[in-house]
Amino acid sequence: MKLYLNRLLIRISARVPRKLWTITQTHRLKGEIISLPLFSTMLNTLLASLRHPAEIEALLKYKFSPPNTNFNRNKKIIANNPTKKKCYDFLFLTSRSFAAVIAELDDELRDAVCLFYLILRGLDTIEDDMTLPLPRKTELLRSFHKIIYQRGWNFDESEYTLLFWVGHGVIARGFNRVTHGLLLSHVPTTSTTPTTDGPNEKDRVLLVDYQVVIDEFLALKPAFQTVIADIAHKMGDGMADYANGEHRVNTAIEKISDFDLYCHYVAGLVGYGLSDLFAVSGLESAEVANSKKISNSMGQFLQKTNIIRDYLEDLVDGRQFWPREIWANYVEDFADLSKPGFEVKAQACLSAMVLNVLEHVPDCLVYLSQLRNQSVFNFCAIPQVMAIATLALVFNNLEVYRRNVKIRKGEAVRLILASTNMGNVVAIFRYYLYDISGKNDPLDPNFMKISIAIGKIEQWIETNMPQTNVVAKPYSAAASSSHLLLLAILAGVFGVLYSRLQ
Repeated sequence: MKLYLNRLLIRISARVPRKLWTITQTHRLKGEIISLPLFSTMLNTLLASLRHPAEIEALLKYKFSPPNTNFNRNKKIIANNPTKKKCYDFLFLTSRSFAAVIAELDDELRDAVCLFYLILRGLDTIEDDMTLPLPRKTELLRSFHKIIYQRGWNFDESEYTLLFWVGHGVIARGFNRVTHGLLLSHVPTTSTTPTTDGPNEKDRVLLVDYQVVIDEFLALKPAFQTVIADIAHKMGDGMADYANGEHRVNTAIEKISDFDLYCHYVAGLVGYGLSDLFAVSGLESAEVANSKKISNSMGQFLQKTNIIRDYLEDLVDGRQFWPREIWANYVEDFADLSKPGFEVKAQACLSAMVLNVLEHVPDCLVYLSQLRNQSVFNFCAIPQVMAIATLALVFNNLEVYRRNVKIRKGEAVRLILASTNMGNVVAIFRYYLYDISGKNDPLDPNFMKISIAIGKIEQWIETNMPQTNVVAKPYSAAASSSHLLLLAILAGVFGVLYSRLQ
């Protein structure tokens, strides 16, 4: 069926006027062009969800529904403020997924979160830049919380990656602003090979015009500025420590405690800052800001899930974020996990990594249950449901070692539309936990621990949300049938016991 539709697409494209076919998606920042035609991109997305009718329905609903009220109001506000508009242009350029949910926040909070993201994105770009001499990088990271108070500051010291796709895989890359050299090479369009150790152009352009971000930051309320600067200070120090070899061995993280600390610095602190911003805005209570442990878990759950998914990308980049304390139980060399002949050990290692992430789920559900403002709830819930969906996708999935696996766009849109209340979020979590439980192999050395971790999450839900009003179908099927989840766990446990008695 899919092959037939692909052929049909080719025939249709031959009949579509060339002017329509060559329409391209253009970012709001002038000059950034994606070369895939809109028509083709939309059809490919629909084809990917062909076996999931609910996703196609969600895609069409999302595409043709009117924009969010807050989004429209912000669009009108920034139209008359060139500096603020440029900040939102940067936001959409560097992360379209985050930009959409930030733009839908209430007025009291939107600009603060936008600037918080751009400031941390600038810090992260410096931390990722392997072309900077270590002393210079350390200086910038440790002083960034002061730099954001310096009007007119910007940064243009990096080599960077200029991505421009031509035809079926020719890429111009590695433009160096000092030598003005332009290197050309031919690589497959699916390649994850890094083009250079510097930041790519969309991240670099943010730092080149960073004075715009600083101007808007200084226009925020002092209370917002204090929160953002404090997190930038703590995060910059943490990044500098890792850059100088603390908490790691060469490019590898050694212990699980170091892994937790790294994820705290790059993501847990984001949870701290957002919670403080929510409280300062008055949209959420001080209780949310004071719950540091669960704020940290919110960030760690997202970061650790992404680290599992990005195994191959980081391996090619020469970095190892999976802690040696876990993977060394299965292989001698981190790269062995992706090699033929190591499939059983690779699967066991993957389940151990997923087990580490599952421990954060109860805290995430507690945090979300405390939120009262609708725009804040949506903003926090959407990344969390994306993460649990991704975690279920990577669990026992050896494709993680071969490519960057991602949930379908149709599935992502469906999750966005469903994540509007706690009942739906609980139903979504149960749905994917049921999926993880169903794939949990009784012969896996981590089988029992994963079953127990899922059982603890289910116990929390039953204890704290027994009357949850579930409306997210078919996620509700998993939520209303939690006994099936427990039955699957028990069946697996009995299977293990039986196999050991033989």
